[in-house]
Amino acid sequence: MPVPDLPPNQPRHSNLSTTETPWLPWCPDGGDPRVRLYCLPHAGGSAAVYRKWIGLAAEGGIALVPVEFPGRGTRFKEPAFDDVAMLARTFVDNVVGDSPISFGLFGHSAGAIAAAAIAVEMDRRHLPLRHLFVSGAIPPGAATSSMWHRLDHDDLIAELTSLGGTPDGVMSHPELMELLLPAVRADLTSAETAPTIRDRSLDCPVTAYSAEADPTAPHDLVSTWERVSSGPFSHRQFPGHHFYLQDHWQQLVDDMSDRLL
Repeated sequence: MPVPDLPPNQPRHSNLSTTETPWLPWCPDGGDPRVRLYCLPHAGGSAAVYRKWIGLAAEGGIALVPVEFPGRGTRFKEPAFDDVAMLARTFVDNVVGDSPISFGLFGHSAGAIAAAAIAVEMDRRHLPLRHLFVSGAIPPGAATSSMWHRLDHDDLIAELTSLGGTPDGVMSHPELMELLLPAVRADLTSAETAPTIRDRSLDCPVTAYSAEADPTAPHDLVSTWERVSSGPFSHRQFPGHHFYLQDHWQQLVDDMSDRLL
């Protein structure tokens, strides 16, 4: 599932502006977008994992907006959520509100489970969602859930290392891992204890992405995201492993942009 991310410095982009909410540490400048795509990180990841995406789809009127969860990055001192339903309610309260701008949600790995929970919470409040994009994850309840959040320190490090996506120097740095692991474990708890989503409980389009060699998200189980919504469903597979998007992020963003417009 996840790999932790380093606490980032504020990225230096000339086309960025700050926002009034800590959930969105920066947004692309450039007028009023037609649609926003909120991008939710993997377990332990920060908004910085999506910084190279910012501005990619601006010409099409899409603002790609990285989301900062508590417990990492610019919110490193805040406690991380370990309950996905509470995370979803708080996100909708603080970010969605009565926004006049149409938007979609993208999440990778544990971030996909969070995105789905936010979609469910929005549906409960009769708030529209343009598109739900889930990546590198299977729906809650689709199979026996892994219980990485219960692993001891060494076993958890071993599992995270097996996924790749993070430099070996980070994973082998004990002091750094002591700082990062609380958010990773909280995110894993949130994702691995998420309630099953009722069949057809959503009505928005859903697109699932996966990698050919990702053992955490096999093709047949990723395809079961189709059941969560009565809207259109698509599933696209990329070459690579769990963190395929590190190599194929341009194709991924292009695909989502086409589906949003």
